[in-house]
Amino acid sequence: MRKRNKYKRRNISQQPETLSDVWYTAEQLNDLFKISISSINRWRDVGLIYSQPTGRILYNKSDLQAFLVRHRKRKDADNDPEDRDD
Repeated sequence: MRKRNKYKRRNISQQPETLSDVWYTAEQLNDLFKISISSINRWRDVGLIYSQPTGRILYNKSDLQAFLVRHRKRKDADNDPEDRDD
């Protein structure tokens, strides 16, 4: 008798119902942000949440947005080269 899988497989190719259901591959992020795959891997190393349901790493849109908000560079007046009196 075949053992039944208790986990439901998510069909990612279906049209998403909400923003949180949008998933990206590393290649799609590469095209979207114009950054290298190794940069995406570094993002993952520093906290970008990912899922690997079918062996391929996928990134959820809402997790990606939260990561970008947490890690965006803020302009610091003390370190701004335009404000220097050299």
